[in-house]
Amino acid sequence: MQITTRLIGVLAAVLFTPFAMAQSNSCNKLANKAARKACLAKTATQAPAPAPVPSVPVGQAGIYDVNYGLFSGVYTLLDDGRFSGIHMYNGALAGHPHGVLPADNSPSHLSPIAWANFIDDYQQVGKQEIDPRFGRSFGDNTLSVTIVGGFGTFSTTQNEQKTYGYDSGTALYLQPLPLTTLAGRYTGAMRSVGIDKPQEQISAFSITADGRFEVNAVDCQFSGQMVQYKTTGVYEASTQASGANCKYTAQLAGLVTPVAVNNGKARLAFQLDTADNRQTAVFLISQQ
Repeated sequence: MQITTRLIGVLAAVLFTPFAMAQSNSCNKLANKAARKACLAKTATQAPAPAPVPSVPVGQAGIYDVNYGLFSGVYTLLDDGRFSGIHMYNGALAGHPHGVLPADNSPSHLSPIAWANFIDDYQQVGKQEIDPRFGRSFGDNTLSVTIVGGFGTFSTTQNEQKTYGYDSGTALYLQPLPLTTLAGRYTGAMRSVGIDKPQEQISAFSITADGRFEVNAVDCQFSGQMVQYKTTGVYEASTQASGANCKYTAQLAGLVTPVAVNNGKARLAFQLDTADNRQTAVFLISQQ
């Protein structure tokens, strides 16, 4: 299924260019109603249309929107084979697939991955999918992906990298946000697997200008560090969860993916797992 992520509203934009506004002011000075109407119609045809927002070509690595129909998501694919993603269902976090993909991985040659499913259990406290698999390929400026889990096989394609926003031509992967910009307080939601906790709302997730982050959630205090991956917009992160009632038993590590930038404020997906993939913590948070 081909994903279209650009719709250009040319007509609406035309009427608000400086040229059109100046001409419409002149037209409004005409006393005759019919003359004013004719003048405004002529102005609309003369005003230059804005240039369309260019799409960002698919590369061998990047951040991509995916839409399987039943659910959607954001996938991060790194040049070292690492894959990490979030799935969304009706606007809420639904899952987190991740793994390290070999060179021969493709939709026709699937590889084992881990897949934390947040909503496909009765209590919605999350569980790990049994024997999930994933494949991806790049060709003709198209990313093709297939994922297999306990509830089916899903495939889709994407022909551009994810950008800062709907009308932006700036790629989140290629034009990174520095830590000084990401520093601040965030709010959002957290989903987990392996600790028997449902979704929890987050009101005080903090990031400092040197990449340290802290948050209290699910009876745990998380304190960790994020470091930029090469020169990309993706960050690597690790954290230790502590607390008398905290059920996390080992260090959590993974990727931090920017999923949007709105009015200069970032939306981030922290995707963290234990080394044995039994426990997961995913934070989807927005900068305040």
